[in-house]
Amino acid sequence: MKKVFTLMLGITSYVGTASATVYYVDALGGSSTGTGQTWATAVKNIEQAQVLADGNAGTDDIYVKGGTLSFPGSSLVIRATNDVNVYGSFKGIDGETPATRPMMDVDGDGIIEPWEFEYPTIICSTNPNNAVSLAATIFDGFTITHVGTKTTGVMTSIVGVAGATFQNNIIKNSLVNITINGTSVYDGILIKAIGTFKNCLIEKNTVNAIVAFSTGGADKYFAPIMGITGGSTVTGCVFRNNKGIIDCSGSSAGATSSVKGVIVNLYGAATGSTYFTNSLVYNNEVVYIPGTATGVTTTLTSGCIVGTSGLGSTLSSNYILNCTIANNKTTNCANGGVFLYNNNAIVNYFENNALWNNQLGGVVKNLAINSNVTTGRVGYNVMNKGNNGTYTVAATLNNIFDLNITNVDSVTSPRFKMPTTLIGCNRVTGSADSISIAQADWRLNSATSYLIGKGIVTTNLIDKAGKTFATSPTVGAYEYDASISAVIPVNQNVSTIAYLNNRKIISYQTGNLQIYNLSGLAIWNGTVEKDQKIAMPSGCYILRLNSSREICTQKIIL
Repeated sequence: MKKVFTLMLGITSYVGTASATVYYVDALGGSSTGTGQTWATAVKNIEQAQVLADGNAGTDDIYVKGGTLSFPGSSLVIRATNDVNVYGSFKGIDGETPATRPMMDVDGDGIIEPWEFEYPTIICSTNPNNAVSLAATIFDGFTITHVGTKTTGVMTSIVGVAGATFQNNIIKNSLVNITINGTSVYDGILIKAIGTFKNCLIEKNTVNAIVAFSTGGADKYFAPIMGITGGSTVTGCVFRNNKGIIDCSGSSAGATSSVKGVIVNLYGAATGSTYFTNSLVYNNEVVYIPGTATGVTTTLTSGCIVGTSGLGSTLSSNYILNCTIANNKTTNCANGGVFLYNNNAIVNYFENNALWNNQLGGVVKNLAINSNVTTGRVGYNVMNKGNNGTYTVAATLNNIFDLNITNVDSVTSPRFKMPTTLIGCNRVTGSADSISIAQADWRLNSATSYLIGKGIVTTNLIDKAGKTFATSPTVGAYEYDASISAVIPVNQNVSTIAYLNNRKIISYQTGNLQIYNLSGLAIWNGTVEKDQKIAMPSGCYILRLNSSREICTQKIIL
């Protein structure tokens, strides 16, 4: 039995409705004729629960037990007429509430994130259209995978709506293929973020956007992974190991200037300002495949990992605040990390962000600002050198370009607790790089981190962990916290991890092993087999092993 004691990151509040009726769903043990009033009388699917809630006034809740819900040819639609909040990942015991659902450190990074449930409710969709369409209520505690192909029209895996709250969810392992051959604006293919999206993990998804225009018209807006529309907020989310592909190999026109943030793009609009805050974007990849006709541009001129643009002519703003954007990779694009653009009446505020080692074709390219960006503020960001574009914004100030490209103990080191070293994606299950991406820890490990105190006070007052920013905020997703920087995830399982032989550490079990020094710095991380030898310098170490049956720690002196 796993006994894991970790720090919970992220603040999530669950506000119940005093007069709400709760309906229960159990995909495995429920009944098509159940009343849905208790776990014992649960119905089999969410649609049945919505039907039961149809006649009620006010907002009702739907609780869904851990298990798998399959949608082979239809969408999960949360109907606006129902006014229901939908919560997943329950163990299925009497008295359980959204706030008491069992949690655990699923990915073994020593942090229990708000989306890490012990009994996940999994939605598997193979619908050749939308997978989940939200209503203006709460959708909380689900793991969603969408495998779909659309050759005509618009398809979005997760469709938000104004007033919706999409929180504590995982979108992973999706494979979406869509052909761009119409006049519609594709402002989010995997996720169209309308409303509030918070505390979510988006990982290991692939979107293939196939541009099929034969002549002209392919210069369009589309964000393969996430498009954040006007009036919407995305906060506290993690984007890792995703891949967006813009394939123009069948188009003589190509698609160039209007495709910007392939992983995340902010579309300011008349509906209000757009916010992207306190989020981690790391080890993602963008690939542009140009058309083959003579004269076709071979570079996606606005392509990047995170970008801004605008829809409509009404004045609005894009805010990117306190994000850590690191170790991402682009191919055949003009930009590597962030590209700020203003194609309408958009004001960009890009502040307190840490950009680290984002690369284009092996060359660091962290930030580009288009010459049409003349308003807003681009300041108080820290990044390592490697930027392009013309910096014409009047309020471009106090940006620091001296961040060390490594995490070593130098004056300008970010001192992330356990960052990745890989640039781009790795989807190979069980590989050292794939495990490293899942278990990376982007909190700050030392009070001497170069990121501390370099920011400016904004409307964004708390970090990803829910900690209040200092008067001079740290840049990036996390404020420095001395109480956790040197803490190694510890549990009460005392199984032996390793033993010593001839001044080498010999693993006693198979699993993912992390080795920390006594300052809390991870100095070795990888997959080990039983009896594998690891050579380390003399010293005192703490070992942490995540195996198939347990997570345990051990102190060892070499």
